[in-house]
Amino acid sequence: MLSHEERAAYEHILGEMARHVDRFITPISQPKAEGYGSPVGSGTYLRINGFIYLVTNEHVARWMLDSGIGHLPRRGANYRRLPSINALEFPVDIGIVRLDNSSWEGAIQVPLPIDRLDERYDPVPGEILFICGYPVYARRGITEYEIREPHGTYFDFLSPPAVPILTYPVSEPDRFPPDLDPEFHAVVNYEGDAFRPGEQGLRESPDPSGLSGSLLWDTKFMACKGEGWSPSMARVCGQVNRWNNDRGLLIATKVEKLRDALLSAVRDMNLHTSTG
Repeated sequence: MLSHEERAAYEHILGEMARHVDRFITPISQPKAEGYGSPVGSGTYLRINGFIYLVTNEHVARWMLDSGIGHLPRRGANYRRLPSINALEFPVDIGIVRLDNSSWEGAIQVPLPIDRLDERYDPVPGEILFICGYPVYARRGITEYEIREPHGTYFDFLSPPAVPILTYPVSEPDRFPPDLDPEFHAVVNYEGDAFRPGEQGLRESPDPSGLSGSLLWDTKFMACKGEGWSPSMARVCGQVNRWNNDRGLLIATKVEKLRDALLSAVRDMNLHTSTG
């Protein structure tokens, strides 16, 4: 049970981080039929070397192979279809695309500067981490064979809710899945309850499907012991790409691997542009 002081501190961090990060992120949607769309993942706008890019996971970008995917640079407007996307498969699992004027014109979202990515994944012990993404389902499944309908819309504005969540790094060796590479991956807690706004502080965590592509933030709150903390001090420490329900985990690519892959993809895109 959280103390009153802990609950107040977590509410403050969650609210400040949610407001700060909301302007950088977008739901990723897929049109499934005439006039119908549903969310498939989460993305972030990044500014790298003066250009604006959209970053998500490779396995989210893969939906383009069927009927294309869209992003939402202006809330309350139409989704914009993405052009072909550069992708690197697991264990990095990123998709990145440079946005042209037709994809970005009229945007009210803003790109996150690349220098907000930390140099390496290294949160202090007990640090508070933050994720904000777009779950496909409003809640977790109750039974293994439960049939649920994802968020979706017919001939209307598709507006899946962005869900902010606080979590913490998992360091116990027995919780680290054996099929992951600790050089590439970090794991964070994602059990049945997560800290979300509300009277009781803890709420049922949403279904993790759709959080793929969300950035993982090191809030730096514990690093500075809360003194003079603001969300501008937070740095990206990874990108969520998988979950493990059995161990109660979200899995993230460490920021050093993410940064290297992003810059490599950008160099390749610039090379093709200059020689095309």
